[in-house]
Amino acid sequence: MYTTAKGLGDRKKLIIQFIHDFRQRNTYAPTVREIADGVNLSSVSTVQRHLIGLVEKGYIEMEQQKPRTIRLTEKALSEAK
Repeated sequence: MYTTAKGLGDRKKLIIQFIHDFRQRNTYAPTVREIADGVNLSSVSTVQRHLIGLVEKGYIEMEQQKPRTIRLTEKALSEAK
């Protein structure tokens, strides 16, 4: 897997940007299915793996087993600009 100097691959950056834009438009977070559709992934499990990676790297926070709880951290907000 290719990653940038900051340790994020293009797909993870795209997911961060999608979450940011979605929250700007709707004032709430997208579901995993909405993220999958928004970044052209057919598998929600793939999105879930990306989200777990983003949590581990400190780019997002979310409550497990609850929909629409994804919050971008300051670290992620600097990526989304």
